[in-house]
Amino acid sequence: MNKIIQKYAYKILVVHRSLYHTDYKYFSTIGKQGLKNLYNTPSDKVIELKNGYSSDVYRVKNYDRSGWSFITAPGRIDQQTFYLKGVDLLVELCKKMPYIEVTIVGDWQLNGITLPKNITCLPKLSPSDLVEVYNRHTFYMQLSMAEGFPNALCEAMLCGCVPIGSDVFGIPEIIGDTGFLLREKKFDELIRIIENLKNFDLKYLSEKAAERIIRKFSLEQRNKRFLEILYSD
Repeated sequence: MNKIIQKYAYKILVVHRSLYHTDYKYFSTIGKQGLKNLYNTPSDKVIELKNGYSSDVYRVKNYDRSGWSFITAPGRIDQQTFYLKGVDLLVELCKKMPYIEVTIVGDWQLNGITLPKNITCLPKLSPSDLVEVYNRHTFYMQLSMAEGFPNALCEAMLCGCVPIGSDVFGIPEIIGDTGFLLREKKFDELIRIIENLKNFDLKYLSEKAAERIIRKFSLEQRNKRFLEILYSD
């Protein structure tokens, strides 16, 4: 956010409170983050307005899912986002675990990277096509180094994907007790999470993931909250 814009704004709506202030620990070279630390923004200017999602669009279709199938939809993939979105971790994961299958959905703009054979790349898809693809996968991976309130994660959970996410900003609240968190950007930690997945009831977690988004982050709740903020003064 531009410093001048935030200085003169009457109210600043953030999709998660952590975007105002957070003690960042996921990657060791980054410290405290948020508007408070970047711009010294007063707390009374900042209001949380979480994203909301329609379960009429993104929903479980009860398709057969391959047990060791993972998907991520990072959008544009270039030299910078390859690392920021955690695609680098997925590439290393597929090299280490050739029996898993990873699908990456996005606009691939990166050359010179040799991908393992167990990675499938798809172009950007329409919402209806994404629903179909999500419903064919067991897990959704959101291993970003920074992510406020990622839409793709919530949409995939609505489709019954079990979430695996990085412990940054709004991701822990989105996932709750329905999936798994990578506390630090350490490949060994990610390996331990993946190897431990066989010990969980994945069908149960899949159902809980969809239910959590419907219950806590519906589009109706978001719209109601927005109107409350709009007419509060």
